[in-house]
Amino acid sequence: MRGVPSRPGTRASNDRFGRIADGARASSSRGSTPLTKEAVVVVAAILLAALLVWLSTSSHTPTDAAAALVGLWEGEHAGQGVSLRLHAGGRSELRLTDLASGDTTVYKGRYVLDPSKQPIPLSFRNVGRVPHPLHTIVEFADPGTLRMAAFAPRWRLRPIAFDSEHTMTLRRRSEEPTAPAGRPGA
Repeated sequence: MRGVPSRPGTRASNDRFGRIADGARASSSRGSTPLTKEAVVVVAAILLAALLVWLSTSSHTPTDAAAALVGLWEGEHAGQGVSLRLHAGGRSELRLTDLASGDTTVYKGRYVLDPSKQPIPLSFRNVGRVPHPLHTIVEFADPGTLRMAAFAPRWRLRPIAFDSEHTMTLRRRSEEPTAPAGRPGA
């Protein structure tokens, strides 16, 4: 192959395929250059630091979040007292008390959640008198406070974000063991 005459001041001439005649590879139009060992170490360190920051800012790991939801949560919303008890085995009990009349309605069933997602999707199934599951989302505002969005009858209609009008704030209540009825000190 015949080389194209080089421009003045250059050492090698290009052939018709764009390769440099002395065997060195021509740089691509993207301008990529090989990374040095030091640059690779710096990039790896930055990625590791970003991962550590992300892990440290997530409030709960999935297993911790599921365990942290178990217990008694209470609050008020739209003129009703709300009491939600979640058991480790997946059982649930939701008590709604009309604050004006004092009437209480109890819904018992089973709950399913996916703590790997944020906010945490929570579904109540096999709820006594309700002919469909109840779907919502929850998140921890802090370790003792749970925010729960309004319920939806279908999974695809569940909320994906919280708003002030349709969000309940529930606080964890300690569950003191009650003494059996009978004589004191017996």
